[in-house]
Amino acid sequence: MLLTEYNEKKYMKMFRKEAREEGLREGREAGLEQGREEGRNHLINTMLQNGASSEHLSEITGLSLSEISVISQNRKSRSNLLQEKRGKRKRR
Repeated sequence: MLLTEYNEKKYMKMFRKEAREEGLREGREAGLEQGREEGRNHLINTMLQNGASSEHLSEITGLSLSEISVISQNRKSRSNLLQEKRGKRKRR
């Protein structure tokens, strides 16, 4: 093996390691952001179920009324899907 081949393999290994570390870091950051968003949405939905107004939640969270409306509608859609799935299981 020539020295240049050895150096090339050494650098390729180093670049792969750096790329992997960067990918893991980006993945962790994306996962944390997704977790924060899911937690926020869960909290908003719980507060809406307990009678909080959208206007009040908008003031507290800094989200617009339309964003809170979307979160609420997504909750209702998921709830309907779960009910449909449960109904299909009972019929079997």
